[in-house]
Amino acid sequence: MAIILGTLNEDNLEGLPENDIIQALDGNDIVRGREGNDLIQGNLGEDVIYGNQGDDVIQGNEGNDQLFGGEGDDVIQGGAGNDRIWGDSGNDVLQGGAGHDTFRDSSGVNYFDGGEGFDTVTFQNLINSGIKLNLAEGTGSYTDEQDQEVAQTFISIERVFGTNFNDELIGNEVNNTFFGLEGDDKYVGGAGHDTFRDSSGVNYFDGGEGFDTVTFQNLINSGIKLNLAEGTGSYTDEQDQEVAQTFISIERVFGTNFNDELIGNE
Repeated sequence: MAIILGTLNEDNLEGLPENDIIQALDGNDIVRGREGNDLIQGNLGEDVIYGNQGDDVIQGNEGNDQLFGGEGDDVIQGGAGNDRIWGDSGNDVLQGGAGHDTFRDSSGVNYFDGGEGFDTVTFQNLINSGIKLNLAEGTGSYTDEQDQEVAQTFISIERVFGTNFNDELIGNEVNNTFFGLEGDDKYVGGAGHDTFRDSSGVNYFDGGEGFDTVTFQNLINSGIKLNLAEGTGSYTDEQDQEVAQTFISIERVFGTNFNDELIGNE
């Protein structure tokens, strides 16, 4: 096992093709783990760390870090600061710690723990199915290329970016923000003042408790027509087809750059 130490300055460190311990110390460092099951610690500074192959433990510690797990089943801990954490392939444990953290993963059985702050998980790179999740229960899943259900766990997550497929996003007791992208999506806010953003597909919006918002600012073909009292709405897509929308417990709506018809409720 190799032990590699950085300095108090900005370092560019690379491990060996074995199990390494790499401590970058202070400074804005770039660290590459290579092969092996590595322990990589960023410490102070805004670090960029790549685990690469192997089952790695990556600790960003203080600073706004960018942490990439690479191949293998990795444990990535952001620590203090607003961190960007990529699990990549494998079954990963991703922990944000303090700060407003962003997690991105597209394969494997993953565990997301945002910790303190307003934390985001994005599944925009999923290529086989949509994501189904329930933040109140801390559970979720998607379907992989072998048509197998792949479980996900969510702790202290406030914002989710979905996929270009059909998503089902259910919130928790805090203020959630959901981005559905393409597909026919279902949004359920739960408690809290929630925000839903979508621009395509047949969608279902249920704000639940709180003062909840739907925004259609990204529609690019037509305005939106809706009646919150009836819970109905629609827009026209690029094939000139009417696309239905459903609204339950929605209090605020942002329209489009086209001609909108917005009717409220009680």
